[in-house]
Amino acid sequence: MDSQQLHDVVKNSVFDAAAALDITFPTWENNVDLNELNIRCIKRCILGQLYGSWGKTPYRRFPHMSGFNADSVGQLGARYEITDLYHQFWKKEINHRIRNAK
Repeated sequence: MDSQQLHDVVKNSVFDAAAALDITFPTWENNVDLNELNIRCIKRCILGQLYGSWGKTPYRRFPHMSGFNADSVGQLGARYEITDLYHQFWKKEINHRIRNAK
């Protein structure tokens, strides 16, 4: 998989995961501190900030929800490259939502 394909996979999985959060946790984006966001940390990732820990969320039962778990697409490239892309796209998604809510 080339870097553009990886970019598209990560972008789409973040979009899908954000849509799932819209259903289960309305206005979730207002509860995420971007300064604390760390996709590699189960307490500071998106779900960690919303639920206290990735392990306390309803999404842990759905490993296919790769927008929440970069390890689930680990076969697509280097782990740090993937988590950096997830971090980048989550920040873009949250900033976009906050800007458009005003």
